[in-house]
Amino acid sequence: MEKLEKEYRQAPGPMDLVAHDQLTGLLSPEPQLFLDDHTRLRIWEIPERFKCPVIGWCFDTTEQKEVLRKEGISIKDKSNFEIHELLVESLGEENHLSRKIDSWLNRKYRKEIKEFSSLKQAEFIQHWDASLKKGEVEGILWVAVTKTDLSAEVNKMIFGDMHMEMHVRAKQIGNERQRLDQEGKRNEILTEEVREASRTNRVLKKENEGLRNELAVACRLSDSLRGQNRELENELSKVNSMILLPGYREKTRNSDPEEMRS
Repeated sequence: MEKLEKEYRQAPGPMDLVAHDQLTGLLSPEPQLFLDDHTRLRIWEIPERFKCPVIGWCFDTTEQKEVLRKEGISIKDKSNFEIHELLVESLGEENHLSRKIDSWLNRKYRKEIKEFSSLKQAEFIQHWDASLKKGEVEGILWVAVTKTDLSAEVNKMIFGDMHMEMHVRAKQIGNERQRLDQEGKRNEILTEEVREASRTNRVLKKENEGLRNELAVACRLSDSLRGQNRELENELSKVNSMILLPGYREKTRNSDPEEMRS
C-alpha cells in the first residue's frame, strides 16, 4: 500500500491523496453486489492467493495501463511487471483504485456473472471444467473468485487448475517463441536466398542482353552474306546462260584471247 500511496502523491490534481486515512475516508461505501439474491465478493475481499492471478488473467496489460491513466497515476518508465505489481498491491484493501478495478471487471464480465453466479456448486464445477478444456477461463474465473457459496475444497481445486493452466500456457508461449525464432531464422535464410537469386538474375539478365546484341550482329552479318550469295548466284546464273547459247563455245574457241578479254 505504501507504493500505491506514493503513486497517488505523484498524481496531479484531485488524485493527490497523500495518506491511507485520507484515501479511504473520502470514499463513500458502495453496497454489496446482488444477483438473484446471491451476494458476491468485492475484489479486495477475495482470497489473497487469487489477487495476483486475477489481475494477470482477467485484466489485460492494456486495461491495466488504462485504469492507472484514468486514476492519474503515471505509467511512464514502468515495466509491465511494475504496473501489475502496483495494481495487485492496491487490492489489499478498499480504495479508489481497487474499487475502479472491481467495477471494470464487473462490466467486462457481466455476461459471465449473469450466467454463472447463481449456479449451484456442482453445476458451476461442470461449467468450470468445460471452460478449462476450451482454454476460456477468464470470465468464469472472475465469477469463481467472487462467488461466496463455493467450498474451500472447490476454491482449492480452482486455484490448482488455474495454477497448472498457467504452467501449460507458459510452456505453450515458450514453444511458440521457439517456433517463431526458428521461423525467423528460416525467413532470414530464405531472404538471403532471394537476394542471391536476384543477384544471379541480374547477372543473367546482363549476359542475356549481351547475347541478344551478339545475335543481332550475327543476324545482320548473315543477312549481308545472304545478299552477297544471291549476287554471286545471279552472276553464276548469267555465266551459265551464256555458256549454253548456240555457237558460244565455237566463237570462244576461234576468238583471239585478247579480243575476248576486251
